[in-house]
Amino acid sequence: MSSKKILLATTNGVNNYGAALQAYALKRELGFLGEVSTLNYVNRHIGSSMDVVRLKPSLHGLLGTAKDLCRIRPRKCAIQKFHAFQQKYLNLTAPMTRLDLTSDGINPFDLYVSGSDQIWNPKCVSATGRIDSTYFFDFLSKNSRRVSFASSIGGFIPSPTEIEEMKTLLNEYQQISVREKDTQEMLEKLLNREVYHALDPTLLLSGDEWSAFPDTKVLGRIPDKYLLMYSVPKLPFVLETVKHLASRFGLKIVAIEQDPFLKIRPDLHIKDAGPEDFLTLFRNAAFVVTDSFHGTCFSINFGIPFCVTSAGEHSNRIVSLLDLTQLGSRLVSTTEQVLALDQEIDFSVAPAALKQRRVNDHRYLALLD
Repeated sequence: MSSKKILLATTNGVNNYGAALQAYALKRELGFLGEVSTLNYVNRHIGSSMDVVRLKPSLHGLLGTAKDLCRIRPRKCAIQKFHAFQQKYLNLTAPMTRLDLTSDGINPFDLYVSGSDQIWNPKCVSATGRIDSTYFFDFLSKNSRRVSFASSIGGFIPSPTEIEEMKTLLNEYQQISVREKDTQEMLEKLLNREVYHALDPTLLLSGDEWSAFPDTKVLGRIPDKYLLMYSVPKLPFVLETVKHLASRFGLKIVAIEQDPFLKIRPDLHIKDAGPEDFLTLFRNAAFVVTDSFHGTCFSINFGIPFCVTSAGEHSNRIVSLLDLTQLGSRLVSTTEQVLALDQEIDFSVAPAALKQRRVNDHRYLALLD
């Protein structure tokens, strides 16, 4: 193994299952190149999600505070699990603010990797809605080696001024890889250079590799056969789909959701799940209904029958994944499509398609050595 020292910048310190698991997966894969540390960037915009009780001076903020108080015990438990997961698996640096990084700097590394997730989407990582250049390593000297892997701007459409800012920042990178095909095409045109289209890091690991995480105690709380609901916006169509399919397939409903108030009455509501509980719940489900990209990733990786409800303009990465695995029929946006769904799925194409993409991505990562 190479003796390189690598610094990974990604979304960590956030109460989000996909963010935590993608950070683990990418750090693990980069570990074949050397010793990986994860930048413990203190970003209060996303970090506040780890506060047991969040306090924001607005009507929406006060409602959030009231909700946190109503679920304080399970919320505290879930956050403790997220902290434990990060401390165990991410090899975090000391906490560093933007001021720390720009004034005192950071101990030198051989390679700086802008990692996955929507780190280049200001709507996700910035309270002001402006690009956070920390995730572009702008605080480094000019001769520092910068690369990216599966970085994302999500559905963000940059203004002409923001496009020029991104161009300046990305011109300092030796290699660039992004997670979405449309972002790849946009940046190739902008930078007049090759940009690599990579898998989300959670897909770099096979279902068998994720199964190295043993089932957690949550397994003792769930029914033998259940439909797992994992929804981010929890739109009415998702709830209708869950109720219909659970009834048709004769399955209990288990919801993984920290929000104490659901517009559906599941047979079991898991409010205190950590990242490892998330894996247990997906791996043991009989069926999954989700509108989440990472929910889709883990359903496919574990070979669990699923359907994903359309998230509208934010569905680009889900559509790309379903096209790759030839599972486009599992994306539903109408009642008629739900009625036409079968419980079983032909997963014969997906493993081979993902395996080939993993081979390509591992080759890309090897070139960083």
